[in-house]
Amino acid sequence: MDILYSIMLIIVGIILAVRFIKESKIFILPGIYFVFVGIWRIVNSQMEADLFAGIHKTVFNVVSILMLLIMFAFFMRRYWAESHAKKENPDQDIKVIDEGPSDNEQDHNEEA
Repeated sequence: MDILYSIMLIIVGIILAVRFIKESKIFILPGIYFVFVGIWRIVNSQMEADLFAGIHKTVFNVVSILMLLIMFAFFMRRYWAESHAKKENPDQDIKVIDEGPSDNEQDHNEEA
């Protein structure tokens, strides 16, 4: 079961690194992290030594904390930038998902 969970982590990491890179390049980091954790768990299940003890545990915890801090800083920076932009232009949407015709264009097309 541990290997199945590890393989799932590796797949999630690859999906994050490959698919979500279009949204932001920062998703490469958690993708690499999930692949790292998956490989770490597979190696831990195959070795006699416990990789979640001693210096190995410290290395794993430091990498995990660094990943969390980097992602927290990125998302807080993005949140603050969006909230600041919204305060400057409260009428304008920050994220435009669909750039289809506006309401005025649709009304104009219906009248014709």
